[in-house]
Amino acid sequence: ATVGLASIQAIRAGAKAKKALEIYPGLKRATKTIEKVGDLAKTAKSGKFSDKLIRGTVSVAYGKVGKKLIKTYGDDAAKLLFKHGDNAMYALTNGGEVVLKIVKKGGEKALKVIFDNGEDAIKIITKNIDNLDDVVEFISKKGKAGIKLLQNVGEYASEVSKSFVKYGEDYFNIVKKLGTRNLRVFLKTTSNNDDVIQTLLLVQKQDPKNLTKAIKYIEAYGNKGVNKIQKWNGNIPEEITFNVIKIEKKRLLSSIKTITDEMLLKPGIKLTEKQMDDVVSNPRLLRKLVYDTTGKRFNEGYAEFFIRLSKESPEQMKKLWGSTYVKNFIKNTGIRSGGVHEWLMCSNLLDFLINPKWGKDGPYLVNAMTALVQNTQNVRFKKGGAHGGDWSGTFHNILFQRINMCESASEIYESIRIYASEVLTPDSYDEFMEILHKVLNT
Repeated sequence: ATVGLASIQAIRAGAKAKKALEIYPGLKRATKTIEKVGDLAKTAKSGKFSDKLIRGTVSVAYGKVGKKLIKTYGDDAAKLLFKHGDNAMYALTNGGEVVLKIVKKGGEKALKVIFDNGEDAIKIITKNIDNLDDVVEFISKKGKAGIKLLQNVGEYASEVSKSFVKYGEDYFNIVKKLGTRNLRVFLKTTSNNDDVIQTLLLVQKQDPKNLTKAIKYIEAYGNKGVNKIQKWNGNIPEEITFNVIKIEKKRLLSSIKTITDEMLLKPGIKLTEKQMDDVVSNPRLLRKLVYDTTGKRFNEGYAEFFIRLSKESPEQMKKLWGSTYVKNFIKNTGIRSGGVHEWLMCSNLLDFLINPKWGKDGPYLVNAMTALVQNTQNVRFKKGGAHGGDWSGTFHNILFQRINMCESASEIYESIRIYASEVLTPDSYDEFMEILHKVLNT
């Protein structure tokens, strides 16, 4: 809609328009001026229209709706309608006072973005009003696709808009290619960091397929990772995924390692013969034993209980695990939480605690067992199907064998990672790698 459209609509409004001309003689002069100059925008911007004339024009042009908007939002709304016509009518009807605030700050460009993209644009701009110009620029260039992306990135909408304005289509091409999980990692990694963005743009230019790998590398190593990739001129070596894991795994899970060390400093646990017999007969009694010895509920204290039990009495640990009823109770009540796949496999709990080859890594792996998990619905296989399907049994058997072939926690992580890359779909593997990175960097 062009500036001054409301005036033209008023002139064409038949009897009401004639009446308006009688009431507001200035309207006739304004109309002649508009026709003479031929540039509606220039005429309206000249400021020769009185507030009274503007209100009258809008009232005639838009009837009851126009009057209501003027009554509700005042002269600012009247001026907006007079200047921008139908665009302003649509925006005010849908956004009211919020639109007035947006247009006052963002001008005609913001109004057009609202008119073209509706309520979704109003919501996005309102949430990011402090960075209005960049958000409006982004939406004006990318339209509905831009709004969808900004909705997807949530609290990062302002940063994405700002980066787009600065880096253009190359930046947008990176963002739109990333799946939801990788996008979150990307946004967290690049937040307010131009060096990271420029580095990833370099990788994108050299080989877009390496983008996810570069993001994970920078996430793991920070500025050192950025410097390394820049030295490589954006060309990520093929073996970089292996290197990342091999270096990261040395750190292990620092918070879990600390918790495990604290558990190992506590005295061991040894049950009486009666307690052993009672538990074997009724596994539910383990709840009380765990609480009495650790002060925690079973699902929170089972790991400490069994770590301290195996420390003092590995034979009792073997006996408890040797009972199918007890073992299933431990698995299903303590280790497993519904709907997740344990990559360290709860079947390995006994071996981790009593097999000398694991050493200090054994108790640590027991504590890490509930951290390295993935939603079963997201464990999908290249062969087809998913966790719980026809191939699931074979998948678990091979995973169990791979773990048992290892000699340390670090070997397990690498073996699991390689196996996951072999059998999982790309999306499923990407999610697994995110989980693994979090475990190794906690």
